[in-house]
Amino acid sequence: MTVVGWVPEDFWRVSFEQTPKATQTQYEELIKVVKPNSVFAAIDGKIGNFGGVTFTSETSIRSSIKLIDAQRNTYAPLSVENVNADMKNFLAMMKPVLANMLGPMGQNMNFFLFPAKNSAGQNITDATKEGTFSVKVANSEFKFRTPLGSLLVPKVCPADGEKLGGAWKFCPWHGVKLK
Repeated sequence: MTVVGWVPEDFWRVSFEQTPKATQTQYEELIKVVKPNSVFAAIDGKIGNFGGVTFTSETSIRSSIKLIDAQRNTYAPLSVENVNADMKNFLAMMKPVLANMLGPMGQNMNFFLFPAKNSAGQNITDATKEGTFSVKVANSEFKFRTPLGSLLVPKVCPADGEKLGGAWKFCPWHGVKLK
């Protein structure tokens, strides 16, 4: 069992918009800390014959996890020493939240940070622009396709007026270009 989740910068914007007590200043401070990184959460383990999970250690996952951009360039996770102290504290605060929500799965979920930009200064991951990237953990590769439809205005099928995901280009039922 391997699970990889991407936590794009846009996730925090949406979260803050839905939190009445959050201030714009708090949001800006968080983004300043998060922005230099591409953030992923990963968990790996083996499910036993009776449903018990033997989880893979953070160290073992760290040694195999790679971010792969659209050109198939690979990036290793940032070493703990190269992570901003505020980002370390923020992720340390997130760990008990996940453990509380997900139990043993959350306790064994680990965050891995990768550079946000490649050597040419271009974003490796961008939730709002068209592209792809993947994350590989051991022998499993997880492909991400962007933009994330949840961040875009829904589109409408001109044939029947149905609202569809903002990242879609054509209606899957009628084959017509969406508006």
